[in-house]
Amino acid sequence: MDAGGGHSGTVVTAREEVKEVWGWNMGMELPGILEALDSATFVAMDTEFPGFLHQTPRFASSSERYQDVRRNVDNMKLIQLGLCFFGDGGRRRTWQISFRDFDVASASDARSEASVELLKRSGIDLCRTRREGVDSELFSEILWRCDWVGRRKPRWVTFQGLYDIAYLVKLLTGGPLPPTLPEFAQLVGATLGRIIDVKYLGRFCGGFHLGLGRLAETIGVKPEGGGAHQAGVDALMTAAVFEVQMEQLSGSEEELEGILHGIEEERILPQCWEETQQQQQEEEEEEEEEEEEEGGGGGGGALPDMRSPPAVYPVPDSCCSVPADANRDDRSIS
Repeated sequence: MDAGGGHSGTVVTAREEVKEVWGWNMGMELPGILEALDSATFVAMDTEFPGFLHQTPRFASSSERYQDVRRNVDNMKLIQLGLCFFGDGGRRRTWQISFRDFDVASASDARSEASVELLKRSGIDLCRTRREGVDSELFSEILWRCDWVGRRKPRWVTFQGLYDIAYLVKLLTGGPLPPTLPEFAQLVGATLGRIIDVKYLGRFCGGFHLGLGRLAETIGVKPEGGGAHQAGVDALMTAAVFEVQMEQLSGSEEELEGILHGIEEERILPQCWEETQQQQQEEEEEEEEEEEEEGGGGGGGALPDMRSPPAVYPVPDSCCSVPADANRDDRSIS
């Protein structure tokens, strides 16, 4: 079927609001995000980051591709996260979270200059994100404090989302990515649950060889929430394209869950967070026993430390409770 076959008209006909989240309004916006995480059926997501240090050959294997993802993501910093919640019977709700981690003025912050220039041309003010952005560690801690990991999860929808998923998992776990692709797939399944890649679905409903913007244009999705190459608008566009694909696939998209474009051979299946933590603990104990028997030595092979809810924050009764400093003004950074 050609892209857009069986569908006509513009999907997004009115301007849809993309709410921007900064360090100074995070406390006001987080309750809505947390409520949406609990109520929405789907959440489309996109990230913006400062490019690539390692380019992957076109015909690399899934394992080779993952190793490049790992090297890039572990050494670079997230700039924006876009989240578009939908499928709960209401209107799409979209937030764009800008993080303060990346310092464009610091030579020590890895980047591709071409990618940074593209972000600037797309309207991202990197000086402002550094000055007013959200503290990523605080954002992650609040999600853990609200006991979100392990709760009911929406299905995560991406477009060619291997890097997006990797950056989100890094944000949530607070550590480096696992050393192997199977361990990464296990960690994603435990952290996020069910994954759908709109790029992969294009194999079955048309438009596989198109980028997100061209695919959206072909099937009549008109982005009017802002500029492309910003995470909020791209997440909104991904959600709109996926809704058209669901009509075309008539429910069979569930059979295509868990497959990310680029690592198709390693299907991501939902995992029980507690069981994954228990397995990690057992693996670490086995390694310690082996090291003791061998008289010491290096370890490795277990999943990275999965961040537990910070001890300084007791888990609140309400998921919408946020710490008093969530609205703190971080504009003092030069």
